[in-house]
Amino acid sequence: MEYYTLMSILESDLSLKDLNRIVNSNKEYLVLDISVFNVGAVVRPILTNNYSKYENISNDGYSCILPLDYELVATIEECLNNKINN
Repeated sequence: MEYYTLMSILESDLSLKDLNRIVNSNKEYLVLDISVFNVGAVVRPILTNNYSKYENISNDGYSCILPLDYELVATIEECLNNKINN
């Protein structure tokens, strides 16, 4: 079984455009809507201020909602730099 971290998902499954959009956002939350299929997975980032709309998104066991705070933005900027430099 293979395990994924937030960094590995950000680096491998999100485009430079998505990462830039997240870093430059003024929204409060980042929703990672992860759809898992028998042949792979799709990660769709959603930026929102409406926590209550997505509060149960993690019920599927894959997706999550994260506060878009300084720490998360710093992590995403690090992923963005890694993607640009590699």
